[in-house]
Amino acid sequence: MKRTTGKAGKTDSVAASRKSVKKATTKASGAGTTRTAMWGTTKKANTGTSKTAMAKAAPKKRSTRSKVTPKSVMVSIRPEFVELIFAGKKKFEYRSKVTKDPITRLVIYAPLPVQRIVAVAEVDKTYPPGTKEPDCYAIHLAKVHRLSKPPRLQEAFPRFRTPPQWIFALEEAEVDALLKKFG
Repeated sequence: MKRTTGKAGKTDSVAASRKSVKKATTKASGAGTTRTAMWGTTKKANTGTSKTAMAKAAPKKRSTRSKVTPKSVMVSIRPEFVELIFAGKKKFEYRSKVTKDPITRLVIYAPLPVQRIVAVAEVDKTYPPGTKEPDCYAIHLAKVHRLSKPPRLQEAFPRFRTPPQWIFALEEAEVDALLKKFG
């Protein structure tokens, strides 16, 4: 396809082909069918659907989860900051993203040179961005339990092959077993 540039700096032939493909697929699609644009997105055509047809449609499924489930998560924190947490000088862990569900416990993994799970911290509260730091969530660490025998990642959680890059969600029973076995 030959590409030429118009006055606005856009490619005329590509823009024209997108318009023609979109028009052709829109005309061919009827009410309630899907249409595809050139770049691969699909949309539901909603023109011409009567109110009676919409009333006969099955109602949307609602979430069966009535309560938010607290979670334990594993995070990777550099060893120098882990030492500050143990010394009581670092009370907050800052993250750009957190889980939708509230975090109750933070399992702390120290990467190179330690490469071990070193502690489990009770989370008091998670503050939204702008409260403590402008662009980060602040996770308040209430009580930190240092593991007496810090295990390697594979020893504690065989299902994990690599250290956490962002966050790993854990079951409460897994964290309880970790504390019982290595605490």
